[in-house]
Amino acid sequence: SAQVKTAILLAGLSADGTTRVTEPSPSRNHTELMLPEFGAHTTAASGVAEVVGPTTLKASEVVVPGDPSSAAFIACAAALIPGSAIQIEGVSLNPARIGFLRTLEQMGVDASRRSVSSSGKELSGIISVQYCEKLHGCEVPADKIPSLVDEVPVLALVAAHAKGITVFRGVDELRVKAVIDGLAKIGVDAWADGSDLFIEGDPDLVIPEGVKFETGKDHRLAMTWALAGLSGNCPVQVADFESCAVSYPAFLSDIRSLVRER
Repeated sequence: SAQVKTAILLAGLSADGTTRVTEPSPSRNHTELMLPEFGAHTTAASGVAEVVGPTTLKASEVVVPGDPSSAAFIACAAALIPGSAIQIEGVSLNPARIGFLRTLEQMGVDASRRSVSSSGKELSGIISVQYCEKLHGCEVPADKIPSLVDEVPVLALVAAHAKGITVFRGVDELRVKAVIDGLAKIGVDAWADGSDLFIEGDPDLVIPEGVKFETGKDHRLAMTWALAGLSGNCPVQVADFESCAVSYPAFLSDIRSLVRER
């Protein structure tokens, strides 16, 4: 968990000596990349994060790139909707955050990123994605899950439109049952085996009429099921859709500004 790691590193700023966090799989490293801007001495090596204390922080001006997790929903919409192509500018290209883009590429999507600038050590740039007519399943290993942990639900929706089976390894911490139940409502066979999520896609997927998705007030599920309707042939209902505001308040207005009549 990047949140737990961050809490430990921040506590380490007031401790004597070096505080070290060792990770089995690298998680988001925004904190250790940003702290040097405030005068802290940190190390952000692969699988290891360190901070040296005690440290008195100084004020600093930080440029925060756009959130890749929010960009992922727009990128996946472009991959699913015929005739679509999109460029999303000013997005963080931190390698620990763009696993969703690599997974789309594995599925056959024409997806790319181009670095434009950096603030401190945080790369940012442009993400480009085009519609993919022939999606195919893929396997996402457990050590890659931390780089796309918030995007598993929307990637599961993309997998639902792909030929073959897609496997996400080691996703037991996610709301897997909610994803499986939601996909079942549109006729997609998905199941869990231990901590692995399997999705058997259908390239000819047709969204049935009258589908109502439950979200449990989870913002990721709300946006995922909204895309199910956007990319399908029938309107859908999404319970507690306002939960999108937790991470992406402008989601609906951005979608409306991008969509044109088909």
